[in-house]
Amino acid sequence: MTESFPMNFTQEDGRWVPNGNEDLGRRLDYRAKDMLSFMILDNEVLPEEAVKINGSPVYTPEELEKVRPHALWLVTSPNMYSIPQPPIGIRHVRARANGKYGLDDRMQHPQVVCKGYEWIGCIPRPREDLQILRKTPRLEDTKLVTGTWIDTDCRILSAEFVDALRGQATLCFDIAFKTLERQRTATILSSMVAHTQQCLERLTYGLPYRDLILTVGDIQRACLDIRGLSTYITTFWPRSTPTSMEGLKPHNVDTSLIGCFTHSREEAQFLHSIGIPVWWIRPNFTVNQFDTRVWTSARQTTTYIDPSVVKEEYLEAESGRRVFEDVYVGLPGTDLQRSTLRLGCRVFDVTEASAIAYQRLEKKYRTNSSGSSGTIVPQPVYIYSLPDFLKPNPGPSAETIAAAHPPTDAMLSPGSSILSSSISNHPPGSLSPSSDLSSFSSSSSPSVDIHVSRQPPMPLKTEKRPPDIPVWRNALTDIQPLLKPGARLAPHYDGYKLPEIGIFYNATAENELIYLATWLATRQVHLYNLSNGVQLGTIKRQQWQNYLKAILKSLNPEGGPPGILDSSALQDPTPAHPSSSSMPSLPSYPSQATSASHDPNSKRKSKSKSGSERNRKRRKNDEGSDDYLTSLPARQERLDKILWYEQTIMLGSKEDLQEALTPEISAEVLYELRETTFRVELMAMDQVLAPHKWGGKDSNNVDGDGLVQVRLQREMALRRVFPTPPGEQVAEIFISAIPNIDRGLAAAFWADRHPYIKQLHSLMLDWEGCPRALREAPTSPGPNNTPELEKLVVGHYCQTFATSFGRAPVTPCRLPYRARIRKQPARSFGSLTEDN
Repeated sequence: MTESFPMNFTQEDGRWVPNGNEDLGRRLDYRAKDMLSFMILDNEVLPEEAVKINGSPVYTPEELEKVRPHALWLVTSPNMYSIPQPPIGIRHVRARANGKYGLDDRMQHPQVVCKGYEWIGCIPRPREDLQILRKTPRLEDTKLVTGTWIDTDCRILSAEFVDALRGQATLCFDIAFKTLERQRTATILSSMVAHTQQCLERLTYGLPYRDLILTVGDIQRACLDIRGLSTYITTFWPRSTPTSMEGLKPHNVDTSLIGCFTHSREEAQFLHSIGIPVWWIRPNFTVNQFDTRVWTSARQTTTYIDPSVVKEEYLEAESGRRVFEDVYVGLPGTDLQRSTLRLGCRVFDVTEASAIAYQRLEKKYRTNSSGSSGTIVPQPVYIYSLPDFLKPNPGPSAETIAAAHPPTDAMLSPGSSILSSSISNHPPGSLSPSSDLSSFSSSSSPSVDIHVSRQPPMPLKTEKRPPDIPVWRNALTDIQPLLKPGARLAPHYDGYKLPEIGIFYNATAENELIYLATWLATRQVHLYNLSNGVQLGTIKRQQWQNYLKAILKSLNPEGGPPGILDSSALQDPTPAHPSSSSMPSLPSYPSQATSASHDPNSKRKSKSKSGSERNRKRRKNDEGSDDYLTSLPARQERLDKILWYEQTIMLGSKEDLQEALTPEISAEVLYELRETTFRVELMAMDQVLAPHKWGGKDSNNVDGDGLVQVRLQREMALRRVFPTPPGEQVAEIFISAIPNIDRGLAAAFWADRHPYIKQLHSLMLDWEGCPRALREAPTSPGPNNTPELEKLVVGHYCQTFATSFGRAPVTPCRLPYRARIRKQPARSFGSLTEDN
């Protein structure tokens, strides 16, 4: 049975003071609530000092008001024998005479922390080898810069001081990069390194003495932050995820660390268990008097302050006025630490939108079109955004990626003219992409981007699939087949305009190589045909799968090299599949056909007749689509190589193909196929569900030129769902370049996705059967509004597509590794073979 430690108290000066009930004082015996040291402060707990932990008040102001005459602050520690002066009450944080923040500077004194900032407790305490990181330059450590046009107090640091700082910074950079190799999501280390390097360079510019000591303070603080964060990541954070019973035991405290204060019992437990010095600040009435261990020598009558802490102000020599202004005023905690992180603009990862920035942007980008005033969609502006995580070394292959240019005899890249009758049953029409687009500008267009450099985690180099977007993947799993007896749930089934992505995802490793090679040899010609309205017929999944074996004859004219299966053996184990191997397949819905008569006496007869007609039409359609596939290059020619951007893929043997089609290239090919398929399918569904926007209804009232304008206007609205390539006015239906940054619907951050989600939402408002929930959904940007709108839009798209076309849609995805490491987008010039 666990031993309990009831407490007894002594009244002193009207206060109840706990007495010790334990003599040994061994740190590992103490729990977070126990007292290895304690001190009752003279400070009352005021209602305005009600502390919130993770958004919830520990005690409300009303509760503190009731106990105000008796509530005093109590500071306890379960693992330290002495107590530093605690930061109590409203803090006025500003630089002092030495350029540091006094008692509110985490490199000199323990600070109050909450979730996310536990690492500042791992900053090392003063020691001899780190002396330069706490030393303040004196006037004699500087040199006055002479010979300037204006007589100013401009100084530079002595070479000895700069060299000492640079030596410590170099050590810290090495620590940071080693930690980044271990924990790749710790991107703030990259920011600290960059900030330190900039401050070191600034020392050579010549600065007033006050700016000089501030800059030195920034360097010192950043170096100590690097050491603290790296120590936390490599030593203390792993202790929070034990892998054995032994790991559950409390760890010995590391007294070489500066430690931290907290108002949270959970934080006190956490920090104590992993061995970081911690002091818990709480009202004195929170002590459990029936079971709290108190060391007999726990009571402290004084607190300590490091001798290097300076409280005096920096005063202007002539006027005697204070020079440095407050950078933060408020209660101690996370906001204070954000304000003193001082990475360039002194704000860490602030994600709140700026209303002032909205107004400035509206004023800057407001345009007048046709005499009316238009506005842009206000977007959040970020005061400081963490940079991308340091990308892994891509190796020599990535360094030698050359800028790709199309060969002179290459076929033109698929244009932006709309997909005519190849997608729907509308009459064919050819629209020139060079038409004037200015009259079709939309106030909701996401063309005015505020780019925030936020990218999802770097995909693995060995991953053969482009990463899925979680909200789209979840929407696919939520699709309801909605099968009902006698109901036709696939009224618009029109086959597959592009190879179904599941053919590649479900293939064996050997088969996938064959399919990818065939698609690369076919890709450009097929996309060109598709964009120019060539009649394809209704190409089924199995027809595509059979066709994608066509490259076999080019691997070896004698029947294929050892290890490559011939076409009769290329059968994949699983049937239809949506856009990810983790997503469920939908049942195959029936094709569009005339329904049987409802007369019960003629039901069987009419069904048989209808079935015969369907079979004849299907055979005729299959013949047409087979003829089209047969005309493509992989069936007509024997190839020796194919091109994918700067990569030449040899087809001489299985080994050549395996060596060339690496996982990096496979993922990039599948990315382009998925993205193109998504765009084609979105246009097909928009033509089906909003035919009046394409001239499909009431077209008799519109002349030829008017019909072209109507369809072009709708195409422009649809193309704004996709991110605009650099230098272009609007995106293409067929992607003309593989980007190196996830943008549009694939962007990692909600504010970057919002304009494109809203544009897709505006298209859906014109669709037949658009649900009320979608029509009334709030469309203003926000960290809550945007994900909710996105979930509604994506869910409706996936379900409606499945209901209309009888299969799951192909969804957008994020960039794979090869695309992410490119320094600039790769231009698409096709993959036709060269005639050498």
